[in-house]
Amino acid sequence: MNAINMKRLVAGSLLCSDAAIAPPVMKDVLDSLLFFQIYADAKVSRFDPSAAWFDYFDQAALKLKWTTSDYEGDVHPPQSDLSISIGAFVEKISSKYLASKQVEEVKKMMTCIGSLAEDNQALLLFRQQTVKASAEVPGQTDVFLHIDILEPGLRLSSLFVIVATTSEVGPDLWHQAFPEASRVGDVQVRFRQREWNHADNKHLVGKIQAFVANKGEGMILPISCEAPEDASDD
Repeated sequence: MNAINMKRLVAGSLLCSDAAIAPPVMKDVLDSLLFFQIYADAKVSRFDPSAAWFDYFDQAALKLKWTTSDYEGDVHPPQSDLSISIGAFVEKISSKYLASKQVEEVKKMMTCIGSLAEDNQALLLFRQQTVKASAEVPGQTDVFLHIDILEPGLRLSSLFVIVATTSEVGPDLWHQAFPEASRVGDVQVRFRQREWNHADNKHLVGKIQAFVANKGEGMILPISCEAPEDASDD
């Protein structure tokens, strides 16, 4: 069994998590991750070109006592990276922050969601939260890719990649290529690493659950591309 092998979609976040994390704790973590996004989305669109969404996202994390141990933002990779697939680009960037096994899990998860049927609930939610036609610029599409890795000890690594393009964005975002000529502005990359002491912050759980209770239906979904097992011939 892989150390990181649980894959979920939490609103717009693609989450790989350690299977050893106890289910009750994992539920509180999932509610927390959902809270971060709902709180920020209520303040400003995640597709807004300003950094305001990230400010509100960070505020939400602080409210729930998630401590930030490392962050980096406003990285503008060279234009040549835009002539390759977004998957190769993400692999290159994420390898700076994540272990090779974690990068491989991200690749599997992105490949999986890109292969889902067009009417799959997880894919529909992913597209809704990740890809949007620009309201200000005709013909421009904004991509907001959010990937989370959760390790034992509740250490959360979050990678954000924001791209604006005139290319048509297909369902298989991992293998999507963005020619240099289609790029609009710089690619933005943001990284956050946080930790949460669940035992010391159990008093917050009720408040988190109350906040997401009427907003989180259908927003936390499993991601699975495993083929169904053949029926036994008993």
